[in-house]
Amino acid sequence: MENLYVLLVILLVARAFGALAAGMNKRDSIGIGTAMSAGGAVELIIADIALQAGLFSKPTPVPAVIDSCSHRLS
Repeated sequence: MENLYVLLVILLVARAFGALAAGMNKRDSIGIGTAMSAGGAVELIIADIALQAGLFSKPTPVPAVIDSCSHRLS
């Protein structure tokens, strides 16, 4: 579990540094880094709502998961 926390901190710092390098101020950079850490959550919520509404029958919404993962890898 410690590794997960370390990874989250590294990701937050890296994203905030990227925003700083792009010319944003420190406060906005931290906000951007924090907001980017939540990436993928919206897609999974939408996929769950669609599953409950019966829009697809498979329990694993593959396109949403692949899309979410691809954003995290890039």
